[in-house]
Amino acid sequence: MLVIPRAKTRAGVRRLRIPDIPQPLLGALASDKEPNDALFGPTAHRWWLRLAVRRICGIAKTPVVSPHGLRGTHATLAVQAGVTGDAVAAALGHESFAVTTPHYAKPESVSGARTHQIEERLGLRNFRDGSAGDR
Repeated sequence: MLVIPRAKTRAGVRRLRIPDIPQPLLGALASDKEPNDALFGPTAHRWWLRLAVRRICGIAKTPVVSPHGLRGTHATLAVQAGVTGDAVAAALGHESFAVTTPHYAKPESVSGARTHQIEERLGLRNFRDGSAGDR
């Protein structure tokens, strides 16, 4: 679990499940630490994450993004995948999806996800691609 003990708002203080892929890397970082120690230690300063993301983008030869931009990517992809707005807002530490939408989730992903969900519920998605069977 990733514990975020301090944030701008009460909703930002939260515990998040760490996805499977980074678990071994983060586990190695935590192996010699006490439960309440900071994971990245005292050398992590205000800009270390921004600099690390920039370095990784350079190594990957991708456009440079900011850590804040990664939050927007997360919100947009989650909404497109059908994750509820409340779940996306909670993951980002927002009080509601109304806070998330204007700053993080692209409007077209929100409307596209809603359309996709309606089509699925009505069976229109399968009908449109020709796989509706006997509907």
